[in-house]
Amino acid sequence: MANCAPDFRYRVYMSGILVIAERLRRLNSIADFVIIVTFKPGLDALPASDLALLADRGVIIRYGRNIWQRFLEQDKEAIPDPERAAEKSVMYNKLFAWEMTEYAAVQYLDADCMPTGQKRVISNSTSSTGSASLPMMDRYFVELPRTTFIRGWMSPLQGGWYLLKPSLETFAELVDLVKHRYSSSWEPNQGWDVRNERPAGKGPCLDDDQGLFWCYFRYAQRAPPM
Repeated sequence: MANCAPDFRYRVYMSGILVIAERLRRLNSIADFVIIVTFKPGLDALPASDLALLADRGVIIRYGRNIWQRFLEQDKEAIPDPERAAEKSVMYNKLFAWEMTEYAAVQYLDADCMPTGQKRVISNSTSSTGSASLPMMDRYFVELPRTTFIRGWMSPLQGGWYLLKPSLETFAELVDLVKHRYSSSWEPNQGWDVRNERPAGKGPCLDDDQGLFWCYFRYAQRAPPM
């Protein structure tokens, strides 16, 4: 939950988190369910009632400072429209999942992504991995061998769900690209399409997190989007 503030508007997202956690529990997931919580000035802890709701569903809380506070605010004098940058950069807080190196793999879900059923992804992999015995989304951890995205309907890939392999090196490189995004050398008309390969009809989201991931994983050639 990013930028939690005293107005408690974050509870809109918290409700989605509680539903996801309950749904995964009912689908017998054995994976840890972790949320990353960052705060705005004026709030430095979640109320006891919220903590109780999260704990009741087995949600693990990981606290941190947001992308703006950690990497951008100190250079705000050089950032065009820093107030807008501080507001917009919240979408990049999802990069913190790459810092979770205590895990071999992480599935990131936006709070409006709801697991719905018990479906398999890769039909020919279970014989060697034994993943057929794993519940629901847990299978992705062993059936998908590397950082994996799916295609988006407005952009080259979907930023609301993906599987990643945590890496501090990848995290640092992604943060460097975000810093570039808010520098004076950023080309708004080009967005993240650094090689002018913008797919036809896929322009609207190339300026945000989906564009960042497309740029990094496509051009770094580490794990091209599926």
